[in-house]
Amino acid sequence: MSQSSGDMFSELTAAISQEDAGAVQSWFLNRDFFLLVLASEEDEEAYSALIVEGEDFPAVVVFLDEERANAFSKTIAEQLDGEVVELLAVDGATLLDPLNFEIGIVLNPEEEDMILVHPDLVGLEVEDGDEDDEDYEDEDDEDFDDEDDSKDEEKK
Repeated sequence: MSQSSGDMFSELTAAISQEDAGAVQSWFLNRDFFLLVLASEEDEEAYSALIVEGEDFPAVVVFLDEERANAFSKTIAEQLDGEVVELLAVDGATLLDPLNFEIGIVLNPEEEDMILVHPDLVGLEVEDGDEDDEDYEDEDDEDFDDEDDSKDEEKK
């Protein structure tokens, strides 16, 4: 990494200080990350992201660098009595998709360049398109019902 941490994160820290959720989300969407995940004992393919409790809100633990993520995972595994901590590489969209307005992000925890991002800046709104789809389905159902009614009338 030839770019210093300060330079790399200046765009993100500026967006956070301006409370610009769109710019914060864009910053995350344009990068790949490493999540620390806890493996499920019951299902080998099931994972849950490591979430830490902050003073004001919980935050998912995220790293940009695999080496730093590995070092942190070894440290945290010692504190989690027998839990298996693994790394999962994800793109920004995959990282942000499940977040709501209750869970933030802690980027590079316990590092000099740690950044804490408030849930309001990373929580994604549910698009209105879902409601339109429901209306569309209702219209189709009505049309289908009308066709059935007209066929019933023809039979009489």
